[in-house]
Amino acid sequence: VTEGSVYLSAAGSVFQMSGGAITGNTAATYDGGVYIRNGAFTMSGGTIRGNSTEANGGGVYNAGAFHLYGGSITGNTATNGGGGVCNVLSGGSMTVSGAVTITGNTVNGKSDNLYLPYGKTIAISGSLDQNTVIGVTPVPLPAKKSIAIAEGVSAADMARFFLDAGDADKYEFYVDGTTLKLKVNHTHD
Repeated sequence: VTEGSVYLSAAGSVFQMSGGAITGNTAATYDGGVYIRNGAFTMSGGTIRGNSTEANGGGVYNAGAFHLYGGSITGNTATNGGGGVCNVLSGGSMTVSGAVTITGNTVNGKSDNLYLPYGKTIAISGSLDQNTVIGVTPVPLPAKKSIAIAEGVSAADMARFFLDAGDADKYEFYVDGTTLKLKVNHTHD
């Protein structure tokens, strides 16, 4: 398979998932699970798990519009960015709310759940459920200035995110207005 099991390529394409599973797919390029080239994918339930690609986006490769309102994306793998979700720079808007899990995804054996290239953020629409857990992989990690991760967040939403990095303790999330940001932790012993 060149693209994943679900491939949205035509402008105006729509795919809605409210249950079930997209699992066990393998792709040589792009995504193993869902590839959004154009159009919109709305996920309000179900799971995307156990998919793999030799490129970006083991679970979801997003160059269109991805609305994640429920469900889980877990146990997917890729060899480049986004073991779970690859949100590409040249497109790829992503909106999240409700009870969502993006965990347990890897790139070359390392935790890599939601890939966010520099300047790309996700939009929080409404509230995140208390059980929501989202791992993020911003590229590159901040050096001196903070970087934005998500827009439309509350202070309580901050606890729903974790950083996919071996040295995650060097960084900290904080909320600036309604923007979730990541910065270098300047705490000294």
